[in-house]
Amino acid sequence: APAEAPKGAVDISELRDLGRQLIKAGKNADFKAALTELGAESITTLDPAKYSELKDALSKLLTPAAEEGDGL
Repeated sequence: APAEAPKGAVDISELRDLGRQLIKAGKNADFKAALTELGAESITTLDPAKYSELKDALSKLLTPAAEEGDGL
């Protein structure tokens, strides 16, 4: 059987899904900036040790910031 990923480890497919959601949301530039910040040009060139960092960054991008408000 293939080696199990460490508990809580982020899978590359999760990152690809988040990336697709960001691109659909028109945040392609933000997605690229997050990758660049972690020293990669794409998800496939990203150091697997940084997957969870990228997941956190992408998740934040997908969550509308509180200061954008909701038009109270």
